[in-house]
Amino acid sequence: WYVYGASISALLHKQFPKGSSFDILPFSGAVGNMRLLEQGEANLALGFTVMANWAHKGQHAYKKAMPNLRGLIGKMDQYFLAVAVRKDAGIDSIDQIVKEKKPLSWVTVPVGGGGEFSSRRLMAHYGFSYDALKGWGGKVQNTGFGAIRSQMKDGRAQIVSHTVPDGPPSMTEI
Repeated sequence: WYVYGASISALLHKQFPKGSSFDILPFSGAVGNMRLLEQGEANLALGFTVMANWAHKGQHAYKKAMPNLRGLIGKMDQYFLAVAVRKDAGIDSIDQIVKEKKPLSWVTVPVGGGGEFSSRRLMAHYGFSYDALKGWGGKVQNTGFGAIRSQMKDGRAQIVSHTVPDGPPSMTEI
């Protein structure tokens, strides 16, 4: 998304008066970006179409409707929820995690990111939550991809989940 942001910023700089500024904010995410727009902390933001629709209607991740949101561009990518498990974790399915109450260290992106929210929805679909995982002796860490890669590589984390396009370098490296 930073590449999209930088590219859009470069295009806008050509169309706006000299002195206009466009900042690429290094925080928030698909869920949080809608809140930044609603609160007037950003004028333009990237997001997932489905999450922008939820924000507009006040559903799921959003407690109140945000009727002033408007979409400008869509269908730039197709995203999936990717889940990767270390081979030595001995996990073959999400069902197995729940059935065996596996005390895993699960990593995903910070709260506000689409991957984090989607990870919680995945867990809810399978009948567990962050708290349940912690109750089994596991933990959830919300962090950036540098830490995620490092923790998955050295075994401090056994499972990662995030929303990604097809063939993402971030997940391929893991």
